Amino acid sequence: MEAFFAAVLAGMSIPATAHAVGLMLEWARFEGTYLAGFNPLNTMEDAPGATLWNPQGVKSYPDADTGAKATARTLIADPAYGPIIAALQSGYIDADTIAAFRYWGTGSKTGAYAFADHLAEGWRPPSSKPLTDAEKLLAGFGYYDADGKKLSGRAALDYALSCEWSVFLAIFQLQTRVADLEARLDGG
Repeated sequence: MEAFFAAVLAGMSIPATAHAVGLMLEWARFEGTYLAGFNPLNTMEDAPGATLWNPQGVKSYPDADTGAKATARTLIADPAYGPIIAALQSGYIDADTIAAFRYWGTGSKTGAYAFADHLAEGWRPPSSKPLTDAEKLLAGFGYYDADGKKLSGRAALDYALSCEWSVFLAIFQLQTRVADLEARLDGG
């Protein structure tokens, strides 16, 4: 299945890194549709020779090439999947990525929706870069105050800054990592 996902990634002009392929393999494990022909992520994208696999509209494709191209087209076509593409490119998974997987999952508590929960619980492909507390905070995972109340956004940042000098260092490190990531994405 690694070769299939390498082809999907190639269709989106994304290198087949260990992180990107690992993320897609784990996603497929949650989708669980190994019986649908050449469609491990359950896309509903139409393609030549595609047939209906289930009543929800998931397709079965005649060969791996057709299935990989249909999967790539699905991810590229809908802007809501942009955070998934960004995670495949960068190696970073954040709250927007998790929301995009929930969107793919169409509200079902199985498949991509369950995979989103798996990511929210902290699973990452082995080669992923772990998030620092500051990155989690800024990515929208929130921060807890002394009373155990979950804060998010500006309130979380203000509280964290009022309590911990280490957050200043973490934010500086995050800004450095973001600048490095932007330079890599721009080919610099």
